[in-house]
Amino acid sequence: MRNIYGWGAYSSVLTVTTPSAPTTVPDKVSTPSLSIAAATGNLEISWTKPAENGATIDEYLIELRESDGSTYHSSASCNGADGDVVSDRACEIPMSELWTGPYNLAKGDDIHVRVSA
Repeated sequence: MRNIYGWGAYSSVLTVTTPSAPTTVPDKVSTPSLSIAAATGNLEISWTKPAENGATIDEYLIELRESDGSTYHSSASCNGADGDVVSDRACEIPMSELWTGPYNLAKGDDIHVRVSA
């Protein structure tokens, strides 16, 4: 900015690296696979890595539907920011966690899971 006395001091310099290719958000994650671990009885969730579209995926959002049939909630047992979960694209949730709040699923209820990159 300049006034009648001249130019003011420069701002601090901000540096950003240009991407090697145009970037957009990651592609949609395909439908996750669900199974019950034979050894533990835990819910096993896994998914296929979607196209990253120019930037490395560093976190996933894994949500399970609550018993109300419309609200989704993340599980502390399946933290999509955890490095192992990101690299393995898989995690386990104890069934006991699904039977209590916030999920409150009853034995025999369907388990609904969605994943986003």
